[in-house]
Amino acid sequence: MLETPQGPLTESSAIARYLASLSTSYPLYPQPTDATDTTRALIDAWIDWALVFDKVAESWAYPMLGLRSNEPTAVATAKSDFDKALQTLEIHLKSSTFLVGESLTLADLVVISHLLLLYITVCFGESINNAFLTPCMNA
Repeated sequence: MLETPQGPLTESSAIARYLASLSTSYPLYPQPTDATDTTRALIDAWIDWALVFDKVAESWAYPMLGLRSNEPTAVATAKSDFDKALQTLEIHLKSSTFLVGESLTLADLVVISHLLLLYITVCFGESINNAFLTPCMNA
């Protein structure tokens, strides 16, 4: 939760949007330049799209961390969803360095943050889980 002058914000995406919109030195979530500027809408679309990784993590990474029971059917679906999502990213990033526009935006940061848990657990498996995540989870 983040307390603001207008009241509390409770969702991570809302907090990220709010904080990014405060920055005047680097346009992570730039103000529209005119009524036809779709930059923020495109950033919002990628932020919303990144939620697919949360569902994948719940079914695939959480069981690896002992946070949820392992359900083979759910894991298989999560793996398929993960592959499809990564294909979407690959296709988009073949023609662009960043998700939106020509520089880093909130979309890039949010997608990366949603991928982090999966990257650590799925790509590195038990060795990284035991060495890094388990002590962090028990701290």
